[in-house]
Formats: sequence, structure tokens, C-alpha cells
Amino acid sequence: MTVSVIIPLGKEDSYDRKILGAGEVLKISEGSISEARNLGAARAKYAELLFLDSDMVLPPELDLSTLDSFDFDIATAEYRVSEPLDYLLQAWQNFWSDAGCPLAVYGGFIYVRKEAFKRIGGFRECVGEDVEFACRAWHLGYRIGRFPFQVLHSRPFHWKSFVGVLPSFPEVWGVP
Repeated sequence: MTVSVIIPLGKEDSYDRKILGAGEVLKISEGSISEARNLGAARAKYAELLFLDSDMVLPPELDLSTLDSFDFDIATAEYRVSEPLDYLLQAWQNFWSDAGCPLAVYGGFIYVRKEAFKRIGGFRECVGEDVEFACRAWHLGYRIGRFPFQVLHSRPFHWKSFVGVLPSFPEVWGVP
């Protein structure tokens, strides 16, 4: 299968790295991250979508045209760490990923089949839109897979973005 890669670009962002096996690369600079991802999905020509942050570094040998062989509807990749505190994030992600839980989703790299994306309803405007998206997918019965490779943020992870997601957990989990 062929993958449409969707990269939301902020004012200071660019993406000029080579992406092996992508059918198309859509760089969207309109709107928020959620809006850009949703616009990219609507414009995508292919049945597989990969949402990639502009600061992501993929393994050079990774051929995106092989992702469908894993038979995931939704999947993420492990976060390769470079900072000491980031090992906590990696341990958190691996723990939840082994359980097939949506808390394992790493927003910098989200693979989803377009049919599943439409059924889930796209990304919502909120802090932690990636985890919120994955939680809705999980509630619909999708299992969140993890690819057997690592991706790297070219900028250090911002812990406040993780902390910002915590207040949304009751809503995400359906707790009044």
C-alpha cells in the first residue's frame, strides 16, 4: 500500500528530510496542529496516513511502503531518547504499548488507515490531541499497535506538553 505523509508546519517549521516509500508528502501550514492534520487527511490520496511532526527524524532505512505489512489500523513508533529524563517517557510508552493502550501513542508519529481515521472522527482541538484521538479509537475497539523501530525528535521532549494532557484524562476516559 501507499502512504500519505501529513506534516503540520508551524511558523518556524520546515521539513526537508527524505522520506523513503511515501506516496505523497503533504506539508500543511494552515491552522492548528489538529486542523492541519485533519486538512491533510482530507487532501490525502492514499488509504494509509502517517501523521509526522516536523521535528521527527525517521530511521534512514525505514521504507514507509512496508508499514501495511504489520496489519495495524492504528500504530505508533517507539520514541528514541537522547535526554536522561526522556527515559521516563520511553518507559511510560512501552508499558502502555505492551497493554495495547491509547496512552502509548506518540504524537510525533501516528499511522492510521484512512477508513479508521474517518470512523474515529479526526483530531479534536485540545491539549494532547494525539492521546485523545487514540482514546476515542480505543473506545471504538481499535487496538493501538507499535512498530518495531524508533523515531527521534530533533528537539528535546517538552514535559509540559505531557503534563498538559493530564487534566483531559477524565473526559477522555468517560469519567464525569
